[in-house]
Amino acid sequence: MSNDNKGFTLIEVLIALGIAGVVLAAAYATFMSQNNSYKRQEQITEMQQNLRAALTFMARDIRMAGLNPKRTDKPKIESAESDSINFTLDLNGDGDVDDKVDGEYENITYELYDPDNNGDKKIGRRYKYIDSSGSHSHLDPLVENIDVLNFVYLKNDGNVATAISDIKAVQITIIARTERAFPNYTDATRYKNLQDETIWPTASTQPNEYRYRRRIASTTLNFRNIPQ
Repeated sequence: MSNDNKGFTLIEVLIALGIAGVVLAAAYATFMSQNNSYKRQEQITEMQQNLRAALTFMARDIRMAGLNPKRTDKPKIESAESDSINFTLDLNGDGDVDDKVDGEYENITYELYDPDNNGDKKIGRRYKYIDSSGSHSHLDPLVENIDVLNFVYLKNDGNVATAISDIKAVQITIIARTERAFPNYTDATRYKNLQDETIWPTASTQPNEYRYRRRIASTTLNFRNIPQ
């Protein structure tokens, strides 16, 4: 019988385990890097979709503000704040602005709000109407993870309007952020609206809020149903 068949020595086993450990550690690090990259891109994509959705919905309604088939004095811009706007329109041409018409509303407000007071702000669409059962008011969330909703109102000449009666257009700027913060990331950008005014960060911005990734989107809308 031959005695040439020998097993592995302890040193060889330890070397093999060490090499396997290095390979597994490298594979795990690669997996985690790719997984984190995927999650980051997923959040950024969701954030960009939030921005597009918010601007699309708001533009659709705001362009209809003041719709006035009966030429009454009711459809108009009711209030114009830096983070909210309330307007009315006459969808069914009956001369008032209190109706729900085929699932649409004649009194609409877009506003920034924090329902849980936890810093997770949302853009809400508030609507009011009156029917046979009484007066109704609802606030529906449109998109979440929003830092800033900023309105700037313009006159015919393009200058900033200081009275509701002078408003002929509105500049809308939205700053959205990712759902989660990134521990090794810092956003030091000063975000500005179309008037070149810094709207984020603000004096109340907390240090941990710089850890979120953000995107900004702006647009200008004319009130085509408001007399020019």
